[in-house]
Amino acid sequence: MRILIHGREGTLSSEMLRALRAEDEIVIGTEKVDHRTDVVAVSDDSSKDIFSIWKNLDPSVSLLMASSHLLPFVKHLGSGNIFHIPLIHTNFDVKNALEAIRRQRVLENSLKSYFVGKSRIMKRLRSQIAFSSLSSLPVHLYGETGTGKTFSSRLIHTISGNRKKLVYVNCSNLNSNLGDSDLFGHTKGAFTSSCSERKGLLGLADDSTLFLDEVGDLPLDLQGKLLDAIENGTYRKIGSDTEDRSSFRLITAAHRSLEELVEDKKLRKDFYYRIKNISIYFPPLKDHLEDIPDLIKDYEEKNSITDIRLKDWNPLMEYGWEGNVRELLHFLDRVYKNKRL
Repeated sequence: MRILIHGREGTLSSEMLRALRAEDEIVIGTEKVDHRTDVVAVSDDSSKDIFSIWKNLDPSVSLLMASSHLLPFVKHLGSGNIFHIPLIHTNFDVKNALEAIRRQRVLENSLKSYFVGKSRIMKRLRSQIAFSSLSSLPVHLYGETGTGKTFSSRLIHTISGNRKKLVYVNCSNLNSNLGDSDLFGHTKGAFTSSCSERKGLLGLADDSTLFLDEVGDLPLDLQGKLLDAIENGTYRKIGSDTEDRSSFRLITAAHRSLEELVEDKKLRKDFYYRIKNISIYFPPLKDHLEDIPDLIKDYEEKNSITDIRLKDWNPLMEYGWEGNVRELLHFLDRVYKNKRL
């Protein structure tokens, strides 16, 4: 990896320098960050405004920081390219951080075939997906329809190494009357129509991933009942006197951020604080129109289209694409199926 040390070499600890020097190439801060840079290393004394350094970094470049000033970064730690080590650290701490950066960069490269494009927006998205896939923390995916939230939930689940099936729940289909049974299950005879025992979605999600799609539509009373299961891994089936256990990774999705859902009283605050961790925003296609040529080329390659190809992309880059990437792909299906260019 090519590592740029921001500021003077003397601002870094001997442990940090020793670990960095074992890498392929290190450069003291006499050069600008460019496409060749993999990591920018900073310490508490090397800059009074580390946050501004990170803000101007390309998402494909990692910031390795030894700093006590984490507060400005709290809401950005899920960005995917911030790696923090303790201010008082060992050579082992630095090596572990570098190895984490290396693993994530390999994963990001593999994601280029799923999240196509060279824009800053797509680089950030790949970085966040990679970071989330290597973590077990709760993740919230939000953005307009057709931007890839459901697909990404399954991808994060798969990449994380979980071989069990992801448990998908569309919260719009849950209501307070049947929601308890759907989520927690019930025992035989728990109520009039319960002729047999039901495991419930939480039971099915044990050792897997529970994906709550449209989480803002989850009834408020069910959000409260879910808290114990999320916090302690325990829940009780309807009609049961004993507790069951379920250990699952939680992914939620909605059109809006968790903060907006709380503000609109669609999300309980206690539920919000329990599931708030990593948030990934899926931008509309109109915000990264420059990726359309790459998306078209990728479509043509994946569908082995060689005889006819789109030659003029300009009209497509001037269109609104309210359905986002999904609408673009459906458009390409129609174009190539009917061979109308």
